[in-house]
Amino acid sequence: MNEFTGQQERYQFLKGLYREVVDVKNHLQKQIMISKDSISQLYTITEELGSTSPRVIYSRTVRVIEEVMECRSVAIYLRPRGEGGFARLVACSAGMARTLAPSIDLKASPGIFEAMEKRTMFVNRGLSADAPAFAMPVCDGGRAIALIVLYELSPDQYTVYYKNMFQTLVQIVQNNLVRAYEYQEQNGFRFFIP
Repeated sequence: MNEFTGQQERYQFLKGLYREVVDVKNHLQKQIMISKDSISQLYTITEELGSTSPRVIYSRTVRVIEEVMECRSVAIYLRPRGEGGFARLVACSAGMARTLAPSIDLKASPGIFEAMEKRTMFVNRGLSADAPAFAMPVCDGGRAIALIVLYELSPDQYTVYYKNMFQTLVQIVQNNLVRAYEYQEQNGFRFFIP
């Protein structure tokens, strides 16, 4: 009986080890495929965002982030000049359109407000249900003018790899978003009712 129990324990250990090795192998294969495609993705991203219409730039940015981050809960908020504590929703994933408010009070989310003020990335380390997974400000010089938010991520996406990929992606799209923001600010009277 003891020999059988010992053999069973060894079998369970080896089975768990095998599963772990297969998971690591699959993750590494995925990373290799992503890195092979990264140059073509960069080209595609810059081509996608070559529009002059702010609305088109915002919606294409959402689509690009959805594809690269493998996430269907993306939102972009603009922070109008003079309204430091609020941000307006300008684009989001199709599935989020009915659930997100048209504007958010940044001060109601201290972690996100601090990230905007310090121009750093917010990561929901505490896995709080009322906070997004990742949020990254878009900066124009020393001022955070917009916020790109990923609301829901799978557990395997809470890694340094995905965090770095999101930061890099935001930096890539930043110039196009700043250009769209400036155009919209200069022509704001056409877009919003006071």
